[in-house]
Amino acid sequence: MEVTPIFVIGSARSGTTMLGKLLSSDASFFNYRAETLLMTVCRKRYGDIFNSISRKKIFLNDWFSSRQFVRSNLSEKEFEEVLEKSVSYPTLLVNFLTEMALKDNKKYIVDSTPANIHFVNQISKVCPQAKFVRIVRDGRDVSLSQEKLGWVNPPSPFRSKADKLNYTLVAWGITNSKTSLETEKNVLTIRYENFLSDLEKGVATLSSFLDTESTNYDLQTILNPTQPNSAFGRLGQDHNRSALARWKNIEPELVKEFTFGCHKSLKNFGYSNSKPSYSLKNMLRYTIFSTHFRLKNHLTKYHIFASRTSETLEINKK
Repeated sequence: MEVTPIFVIGSARSGTTMLGKLLSSDASFFNYRAETLLMTVCRKRYGDIFNSISRKKIFLNDWFSSRQFVRSNLSEKEFEEVLEKSVSYPTLLVNFLTEMALKDNKKYIVDSTPANIHFVNQISKVCPQAKFVRIVRDGRDVSLSQEKLGWVNPPSPFRSKADKLNYTLVAWGITNSKTSLETEKNVLTIRYENFLSDLEKGVATLSSFLDTESTNYDLQTILNPTQPNSAFGRLGQDHNRSALARWKNIEPELVKEFTFGCHKSLKNFGYSNSKPSYSLKNMLRYTIFSTHFRLKNHLTKYHIFASRTSETLEINKK
């Protein structure tokens, strides 16, 4: 049986977890309830584990204690066998997902690691049958959600709320600037707002792309508005009525300030934007942030720089 890995990609806090849960509610999917983090964290943190015994040992020690491994259905021996037949992180990722699905006799498996958006070409080369679902959410709502969770840490001296929101919005724009994905036959782009506004149409489009049955998805459980993966509490409360356009509830002047430099990125995905607030500070901040992210994305291709990452595997909580 050939396994089809499905990768849900995009920016963090864009609905990747929601889509991953929705897809895994189909009985033909193996329900892997974690992000793999192999391409996004392990590649940077451990470097070449395929030709270095010492690095492989450090990796395995951390991996076997992680949520990424514990939530799989593989034994330590089975994973070591997967690792032995892998020659790169893309092959390890695909082999790991495939082995989990085959062991449970499932045709599909989902990896909802958002940042795999940066590795679509690498993954496709080792797994031509892989499919990617890119979900795009209004960058202003993405920024608010990440800032609310305390995930945003812009470089000094930028520490205000507007700085943090702009920092995240710039990253959102750069991440979603991969317009080449639009022409790939194995990539489906979904807008978060459109999907939630017309679930029947959204699920039909999704199932057609993946060659699955739309009636197999458990919409009522997965999209239960009382149990969302929300940074703002339970939906339905007075302060959290909708997951859509939360940015409209904050001060208009703050919106104008933190969206500076990002109007083109918002417009490219059909999001209307207010007139930005021009100032020397805003222009300098945007230039620093955009340069920072582009340089970071380039340097982390090399382990000498990538190994300095503060990102780690998720420790399993028993």
